Amino acid sequence: MVVIVVIALVIVAGMVFLLRSPPPKPAAPTWSEQDAAALREAVAARLRERLEGWTLDAPADKPLVLVATEAGTERRIHMDLRQLAESWFPLHGQGSAEADELVESFVAGVTGQGEGSDDEVNASELRDLLALRLLPSERVPPVGLSRPAGELRAVLVRRDRGGADLVTAEDLAAMGLAPGEAFGIALENLKRDVEEGLEVEPLDDGNPPGAVALAPHDPLAASYALVPLLAEKIRKVVKREAQIYLDEESLTAAVDGVEIEREKPLVAGALTPGALAWNSVPD
Repeated sequence: MVVIVVIALVIVAGMVFLLRSPPPKPAAPTWSEQDAAALREAVAARLRERLEGWTLDAPADKPLVLVATEAGTERRIHMDLRQLAESWFPLHGQGSAEADELVESFVAGVTGQGEGSDDEVNASELRDLLALRLLPSERVPPVGLSRPAGELRAVLVRRDRGGADLVTAEDLAAMGLAPGEAFGIALENLKRDVEEGLEVEPLDDGNPPGAVALAPHDPLAASYALVPLLAEKIRKVVKREAQIYLDEESLTAAVDGVEIEREKPLVAGALTPGALAWNSVPD
C-alpha cells in the first residue's frame, strides 16, 4: 500500500513539474543578417546587369525584400526573397555553384527574360492580370491611362511577377479592349480578391486588433481602397469603426487612437473606408 502511495506521489509530482515547465523556446532563425545581406546583394548584382536605368531599394526593416524601380516611369518590381532564401542559404553555405544558378534563374524570371515569359501569356490570362495603381496626378506617366480616385488617380497596370507594368492604349488595342472595358475588368479583379479572402495581418496583440495591414505583401495594396466591400471586410476584423491609410505600397486600417507607422503616404491623413470606392468606373 505504501509503495502504491509513493508511486502515485511520484506521478503527481512529475505532472506538476511538466505543467510548470516553461514552454520550449522558439527555434532560432536559420539565417543571419549577413546571410540575408549576401543574398540580397547577389540578386541586386544580377539585376544591375539586366536592368539598365533602374534603381534598387533595399528596405532596412525587411532584409529579404528588394524593390527595383525604372527611372522615368512608375514600373516597379517588388521582390520577396524568402522562398528563394530557403534553397539559397544552404547552398551558399556549402560554397556550391548551384547558389549562383538559383539567383540567375530567379532574376531571369522576375525580369521576364527566362522561361515562361510574357509571350506565352494568353488573352484570358492578360485580363486576369489587369489591376490599378493609385498615384498622385502629377506622377501619372504621360502614356498612362488613368481615372479619378478622390485626390488621386487610378492608373491601369498589369501585374507582373510581384510588380506591375504600365498598360498603354497600344497595349489595349493589342488585347482588343476599350479603355473603359479594361478599367472595368481591373476593378472586377480587385473585387474578386476582396470577396475571395484578402489577406489581413494584425499589427498588434489586441483581440480584436486595433490595426491591420491589408494585402501586406502586395505592392498594389492601396488600390483595394477602390473596392466598396473593403469597408465591411475591415469591420469584420477590427469589430469597430476604423480608418484607412494609403501608402505607395501598403494599405492599413486602424481604429481611433492607434498610431500607424507610414512609408511614402499617398494621402497625408486618414480616410474613411469607402471614401475612394468605385461603384462603377468613373469617366
